[in-house]
Amino acid sequence: MNASLAVSDQTISLQDSLRHPILLFMPTVELTKYRQERKKVPLSILVGRILAWFCTVLYMTSRLPQIWANYKRKSVHGLSWLLFLLAFLANLLYSISILSNPKAVGPTSRKFLSESLPFLIGSGGTLVFDLVILVQYWMWHDRSTRNDSHGSA
Repeated sequence: MNASLAVSDQTISLQDSLRHPILLFMPTVELTKYRQERKKVPLSILVGRILAWFCTVLYMTSRLPQIWANYKRKSVHGLSWLLFLLAFLANLLYSISILSNPKAVGPTSRKFLSESLPFLIGSGGTLVFDLVILVQYWMWHDRSTRNDSHGSA
């Protein structure tokens, strides 16, 4: 099979595309240029990126145990709704600050946003989980206070 695709003055063989299906969906990628840039990444930047993505995974999953515990108990007893409200607002403002940065628009936007992606996903994604916890609080906080008043008679 010797067929090929022309992509941005580059040629990608279909055999390569079959090995890397994402190549079919990225028609503007200049692979040679990307490979050259990739080799120039200093170790400190690489370590920083790895740590940023690891932090994103930890941050995104940090709310799951609380959400699950609330769901199993159908209660938010002992939960500080103010903590999650403030965390929600902080993550919202942090996401907005990244997106409103002047580097997020114009010719440098692709590089800036790709380097900011783990932080955007971490703070923006956690917004969803904080919102879930706040909804759980709204649904079950009366139940928690009623159980406390009946149990301490």
